[in-house]
Amino acid sequence: MKKIIFLTSLIPLVMIGGFIYQSFYNNKNYKNSYYSKLAKECEKEKSSKSCCLASVREMEAGSSVLAKDNKCPVSYKREMFKCVGSYQWCQKR
Repeated sequence: MKKIIFLTSLIPLVMIGGFIYQSFYNNKNYKNSYYSKLAKECEKEKSSKSCCLASVREMEAGSSVLAKDNKCPVSYKREMFKCVGSYQWCQKR
C-alpha cells in the first residue's frame, strides 16, 4: 500500500519536473529578436533541433550574424558546428 501511494505521488513530480526542464531548455530568453526568430526556425526541424539551437546560442554569445551564401565580410570568419542543422554564421576575427 505504501508503495502505491509513493508511486502515485512520484509520477506527477517527475512529470512536472520534466515540463519545467523542457520549458526552460526550449524557450531560452534571447536578448535580441534576431536570435529569437532564428531559434523559432530551429523548432521546425525536430531531428536537428538541438544542434540548431546550440548554433543560435553561440551566435548570440558572439553577437554574430548569419553567413550569406556561405560567405562573410573580410574582417569576419565563417563558423559553424559540425552537426546536422547548424547555422553558418560570421564572427569577428
